This record gives sequence, structure tokens and C-alpha cells, in this order.
Amino acid sequence: MSILNTASDGLYNVLIVLCGVLDKEGGTEKDKLINICSNKEDASVLKIRQTLLRWTQLGLFVENNGVVDFGNHPNTNKINLRKKGEIMKYLPVFCRQFIFSEDNNKNFWDSENSKAADINRALSWILAQNIYNFSLHKNVEIQKIESKQLNDNKKRLVQNSTRLNGLKNWAPYLGFTSTVNNMIVDPTRAIIQESEIIFEEGAEYVVNDFLRTLAGKLPVLDGGTYRQRVEEVLDPRHWQKPPSPEMLSTSLSRALWRLELAGIIELETRSDADANRLIQRQGGQQLKSFTHVIYRGDGQ
Repeated sequence: MSILNTASDGLYNVLIVLCGVLDKEGGTEKDKLINICSNKEDASVLKIRQTLLRWTQLGLFVENNGVVDFGNHPNTNKINLRKKGEIMKYLPVFCRQFIFSEDNNKNFWDSENSKAADINRALSWILAQNIYNFSLHKNVEIQKIESKQLNDNKKRLVQNSTRLNGLKNWAPYLGFTSTVNNMIVDPTRAIIQESEIIFEEGAEYVVNDFLRTLAGKLPVLDGGTYRQRVEEVLDPRHWQKPPSPEMLSTSLSRALWRLELAGIIELETRSDADANRLIQRQGGQQLKSFTHVIYRGDGQ
């Protein structure tokens, strides 16, 4: 059981269809749900069943007496689950909740029975790379970098082309890559979606509190639980941390810089602050120092 082997674990676009039907119809008898979502061809029915099974195992769906419905969702007063369309609006948030759940990552280094750990290993690894010289374009090049950086070959990160293709399928939907001409590592969208829920508009946060809260919700970012596990197995001869403890990774730096340019956050420096962090630009250079983050939300 995993997520990235899309041939047997399901696809995000199939998941969207399943969730759309349940959001509209409510709890639905399993065979009826599959019938509604498929085009009746064997391959379509199989993919629906695989996706439904996987996300039931992860907890997004529950099945009682043959009826499928949504399981428990994030506990927040900012999401009104009784409002039609709200589940679909926040579906990437719900998916990340179950993907990042500790219960779904107990066998973190298991290659087959990892539940959601395979995608968390992969996301943590690509987010730890220097985004200015790392490309997701060619699988063979990505695998060469992985092999070079690993201290322990028993602890694979993306493992093979099948899972790499699965990563490229899921990462954009989950908000960790963006695509213009080529797919690039960029967690901006995931951070925007989570920030809307966990931060208050107009509130000011000490930088370390802000980053700690963010990493608690997105544990593949700097300082996050899964990110730290992956960084521990990387060979320092072939993978470098940011030049200083205060400097953020290039991926998180890019996202926060984009959020400030969009007016969603303000990165401020106070002379009496206890700690500061640095936005990293290309070549390991400092772009900006900041000690506090003001969350504006919606670009205001």
C-alpha cells in the first residue's frame, strides 16, 4: 500500500470525481458510487475501485454497511462542511491532512507497506534540493541525484520511474510544484491554502513561531518531521544544507518571497527581536532578513 504507484494506488483526478459525487449526493452505496463515477469499462471501474480503496485505507472515506461517505475532516471553524462545495474547495487540504497523518506514516522507510510515507519521502527530498539547479524534467537524472545523495541505499526516496511519475502526478495537485513550461519545485500553493486556515488576517507572528506552525501542518517543509528524517540520510558530500542555520531552503525561500510580492504576507525586521531568518536567493546569497511575519491574506 502506497500512493505513488498510480497503476495500483489510484489517481488524484479519479479522487476528485469520487469526492464530487459524495459532496453532492452524500453517503452513497458503494456499487452505485462506482457506477456513477465510471464509464462502465473494466479499466475505468478498476481505477475507481483502487482509488476508493486507497483513500478509505488512508481515512478520507469511511464505509459502513456498504455505504461510502467522507471520514473526519480537519477541525477548524474556518471551514463550514455543511456548505455545499466547501469540501471540494478544500479537498487538497483534506488530502494533505491524511497524507501527513502520523498513523499513515508509521512505516516511514518501508518500500511497499508505507501507506503515505512514499510521497512524504519524495516531497521532502525534492523540497530539500537547490531548486536553482534541480530539475524534475528527466527521471533518469533525478534517479542519479538520488543515488548520489543517499547514505543508506535501503532507504530509498523515489525508488523508480513509476513512483517518480506518481510524484509528478500528485505534487501539483497537493500544491508543492508549479508548471509553466516545465514542472518546478514550488510549495507556494500549499502554503497559501494552509495559511488561510491556521493564521489570522492582520496578525503578527514571530518568525520561528510562524515557521514552526507551518511545518506542523506541512511537515515536508524546513524543520518538519518528515523533512528532518529525509535530510538525516542524505550524504553531506553531495547535498548541502543552506549556508547558515538562519537561512531557509531555496524552495521555502521562493514561496515566502512570492507570498510577500503578492501581498499575502509581510516579512519585517525588528531590531529587538530574538531571532531572524534569511530568504535565500540563487548562489546561496541572502535576499532578505526578517524577524516577524504579518499575515494579510488574500493579497490585502
